[in-house]
Amino acid sequence: MSDGADRLAAANIESMAELATTLRQLRRRHARRREDSVLTYRELSARTGYAYGLIAEYFSGKVLPPTDRLDVLVQVLGADGAEQTELADARDRIEERRHQQRTSRLSEAPADVASFVGRSAELSQLDRQLLTSRRPSALPLVLVAGTGGVGKTALAVHWAHSAARHFPDGCLYLDLRGFGAGEPIRPSDALASLLRRLGSLPVPLGLDERATQYRTALAGRRMLLLLDNGCDPAQVRPLLPGQPGCAVIVTSRDTFAGLVARDGAHRVELQRLPLADAASLLSTLLAARPDLDPDELAALAERCARLPLALRLAAELASSRPEASIADLVDELASEQRALQLLNAGGDEQSSAAAVFSWSYRQLRPPVARLFRLLGLVPGSSVDAPAAAALAELTQGEAAELLDSLRRVNLIESGPSGRFGQHDLLRAYAKALAEAEESDLAQDDAVRRLVDYQLRSSRAAVRIGYSTQADSAAALDWLEAERNNLMAGLNLASQRGWTELVNQLAGVLFGHLLSCGHLDDAVTLAERHAEAARRAGDLAAESDALNNLGLVDRVQGRIEPALAHHLQALQIARRLGDRAREVRGLDAAGGVHHRV
Repeated sequence: MSDGADRLAAANIESMAELATTLRQLRRRHARRREDSVLTYRELSARTGYAYGLIAEYFSGKVLPPTDRLDVLVQVLGADGAEQTELADARDRIEERRHQQRTSRLSEAPADVASFVGRSAELSQLDRQLLTSRRPSALPLVLVAGTGGVGKTALAVHWAHSAARHFPDGCLYLDLRGFGAGEPIRPSDALASLLRRLGSLPVPLGLDERATQYRTALAGRRMLLLLDNGCDPAQVRPLLPGQPGCAVIVTSRDTFAGLVARDGAHRVELQRLPLADAASLLSTLLAARPDLDPDELAALAERCARLPLALRLAAELASSRPEASIADLVDELASEQRALQLLNAGGDEQSSAAAVFSWSYRQLRPPVARLFRLLGLVPGSSVDAPAAAALAELTQGEAAELLDSLRRVNLIESGPSGRFGQHDLLRAYAKALAEAEESDLAQDDAVRRLVDYQLRSSRAAVRIGYSTQADSAAALDWLEAERNNLMAGLNLASQRGWTELVNQLAGVLFGHLLSCGHLDDAVTLAERHAEAARRAGDLAAESDALNNLGLVDRVQGRIEPALAHHLQALQIARRLGDRAREVRGLDAAGGVHHRV
């Protein structure tokens, strides 16, 4: 170990910030010893083969370097053997502390449903299957299946809260987006998300490697996994733990015959609420009204097809109209339902839910109704007030007021950090309204405004997040919270042929995704970028996209594909006579050769 001013205080490092400070000291010491300038991040990238954006994250303390990368980095910067050992030990201490902090906070089940009613038989089934399994070696696994709006998630979440004491290591919750807006979440992406929340880093590259690390991370833990809204067994199967210490609840509209037959899942078929329970739920929700009559409540429950989602919406509307009797509301809903049935050949549950939605929708003020329609067009799972303002061409204050109006009548749900989402049935209904009541041009303009807003906001967030400004952490947090929505916006822009928007989004987001290790999203972004460029005949953009694909290959250690992508990009640049892109292609290809 070096003495005096050159000595690194690595033995006392206890945090990512302290490790980053020491790395910066090592970088400056390396420059002093060489009597040269400090190595830039790009120079370090060339010498190590790691993306320069990722190196910037290591030196700023935003990302903890994996052990092997830290070893290479500090060797390049001239650390001696003792220093390398102390830095590696410090890195392991930080990782262990982060792991302990994460596992102590894993209580991710959504808030319990207010005024939960009934379902005693189903709750008992969950108790028997998940808490008192007769097969000690088998994974306790339950599928809660049923139609949309019947209360599958509410049942699973309610049980999770009641059984929390049986799972001392907590609960993991993940919406698999199987039925709703956008594409279902891919198993590899789901595993990456779960691994990060379990503190099992770095996340491996392939699906099988991720599944193996995931099962290892869960080994010996007593946790509940709540996998909501699955689309098929193939999506769920890689997410199952390998040992019976954990328990799993999957919810889906599908009956998942394969999961039952092959994986031993016990299926709980969730039917519509019994009439007595449906009426009891209405009575609880309408307790403030003095005119409750059991027969009228039963009639209202039947008009709502005894679906919890429809019952809650109907109760909200009845609460907001105290001047109308329950009997009048039942008659009004019956007329609405008959009108819809003339136009819709769907089943009883769906037509009844649509009738309740329509009944609630017709009571909205015109600006609120318009925002509700446009929310059905959103290419993502949630919105906040600024995004809604862009979508509907409103001020942020106006959008916040209208969102709150929709929240109060249960047509949207409030989520974390000021975001709002919709049940997938409500989203489908809103989308159908937008397509029926808004012109094609109006729909196109709305989503174009939203994607434009995403571009502007992500550009500002990247600029601030990768600077030394005080709010850089908040900007990076926004990018992470909005990542799925930004990717959905990119996909929509690609589908609609908005090539310039795709080019700009790719230019803003690619480096961030690569730096943060979101390699699946980085590949998707680069592929969409290349597809849009080819459709538009934009060779310059195609060259950029190919270079980006090569960078992801390089980070993954896929040397031959990386070189092929960079050489394709180089050929296009030479065909264009674009010297700057030619230099980039040569530099990237040279970096691959250097790494080999």
